[in-house]
Amino acid sequence: MSDGTHDPEAVERDLARVTGLKDRDVLAQLRLLGFTADTVVLLFLVPLVQVAWANGSVTAAERAEVLSRAARGGVLPGTRSYAVLTRWLDVQPDAAFYSACFDAIRTVALLLPEETDVSIAHELLRSGRAVARASGGVLGFGAISAEEKALLARLAAELAALH
Repeated sequence: MSDGTHDPEAVERDLARVTGLKDRDVLAQLRLLGFTADTVVLLFLVPLVQVAWANGSVTAAERAEVLSRAARGGVLPGTRSYAVLTRWLDVQPDAAFYSACFDAIRTVALLLPEETDVSIAHELLRSGRAVARASGGVLGFGAISAEEKALLARLAAELAALH
């Protein structure tokens, strides 16, 4: 996800400017995950990508739901962040990436005021459920697979531990 610059300090300065974060360890963590000022907006979308991949592939409906939710945050066609997000929807990131991103989400959330943290947790769960429901079911039954339910339960437990 490199932005072309090889200067870690410049990447971290740009991340700080865009995010408002001041914690150097957090900025380094984001940089090491490959995030840049152009792509850091994707951090809180990683759990949605993981839900979309929960059954081993991303359906057209799941893809559309993730991209729709991303567009609300300014991730639009033609942007670097859109290109990275669509790559994640085409080629599944590995488990270590998901885990490291969730660690970063947890770290960032702990730096935010509690009401913002709670709001982010609720939105992540709401969005994750919407992605999970996007492809499934008949008349609303079986809309969320067992794999998706397990992932959403784990996400809910992790997010609940934040506050």
